[in-house]
Amino acid sequence: MQNTAKPDFEIIIIHVEENYWLANGTAHLDAVLVGTDPYPTPILCVEFRDVSHVESYIPAGIEGLWAVHPDIVGRLRRAGELIERVAD
Repeated sequence: MQNTAKPDFEIIIIHVEENYWLANGTAHLDAVLVGTDPYPTPILCVEFRDVSHVESYIPAGIEGLWAVHPDIVGRLRRAGELIERVAD
């Protein structure tokens, strides 16, 4: 049976080493980047050890994901809009 439950976070960012990618929430990408339009919060940021660690969760890895500038993530963090987790 397919899981049709709505994810807890509409926007998810992946953090690998010093880089960030938008894994979920492309509909809100412009609003997050500019920071002027409303967007769903909180935003989940999941840290992975390396790209192979990401691929153990997401087979396609980071391929095709939008990069997010670290300064944007910093703004989200300072605004208290980011929940940061470390992947197992």
